[in-house]
Amino acid sequence: MAGENIRERETLVVDANKFWKPHEARRVLNATADIDYYIEQPCSTYEECVSVSGSVKQPMILDESLLDPRFLLRALKDDAFEGFGCKITRVGGLTGMRAIRDLCGLAGKIITCDDAWGGDLSTAATTHISVATSPSVFFSTYVSTDFSTIDYDPGASKVVNGSIKPNGLPGLGVSPDESLLTLVAEFK
Repeated sequence: MAGENIRERETLVVDANKFWKPHEARRVLNATADIDYYIEQPCSTYEECVSVSGSVKQPMILDESLLDPRFLLRALKDDAFEGFGCKITRVGGLTGMRAIRDLCGLAGKIITCDDAWGGDLSTAATTHISVATSPSVFFSTYVSTDFSTIDYDPGASKVVNGSIKPNGLPGLGVSPDESLLTLVAEFK
């Protein structure tokens, strides 16, 4: 969780990660309808997820299908989802994430601020967006920094006791070791 303005809660989220066919998703979700949880991206495509959401009890979080703010407008029009997993590298960086956050706020949809993978830079960006998101729509932040083998900036915000907040430094609060960034670019 990010920042003090976020209320703590325990919520179960099942992320099928695009794995199920629609008939499989309906079967599993209907068989577990008595359990209170969110289902995240059960099927591969947006259209498949829409076909499932109307026939199950669980609120759905759209994730991999959400690519930009224009797509979010389509999903909001369909009103088939409760929330969105917003990945900074998938939606156009800070600008796209902020637009999606604002649209979710206007529509009353929950938002997760995260990235599929990342390090100190994406963690700093998603942390800043998270603390600037209204608690009424903020759902969670996923931070993958602990899984990274390269520490780009030892002074960057880190998860401490399950929480993270901006470190108070200017901008995103990161001063990455540029030699490591060059190394990564050359590695590709």
